[in-house]
Amino acid sequence: HRVPLIMRWDGVFPSNETRSNLVGLNDLFTTLVDFAGLEVPWGQAMDSESFADHILDEDKRKGLREYLGAWTYSYGAGKLHYEAIRKNNFKLLRNYEMDRPFQLYDLDEDITES
Repeated sequence: HRVPLIMRWDGVFPSNETRSNLVGLNDLFTTLVDFAGLEVPWGQAMDSESFADHILDEDKRKGLREYLGAWTYSYGAGKLHYEAIRKNNFKLLRNYEMDRPFQLYDLDEDITES
């Protein structure tokens, strides 16, 4: 919500423009593969969504995320610690280690939550 992603490719990306959409770090893989003119290898990056078209043209919104999920899992302990889902300015967090495990944040109002 408040973590910027800055991309620059002179002569290709529009300059002095901004976009405001949900993007996961995992989405960079498919996006960069698209710009390289390659195909994502079969079975790889299955949770990666390309936003390449949207970088070039703000009106091209097909394939953009409506929500973004994340989780924290401890493989050694075989335990899920947190799950979160983000849609628009809301984030729902589930903490498996708290008495009240669900927390809902309005990210426009709660400046301390990212």
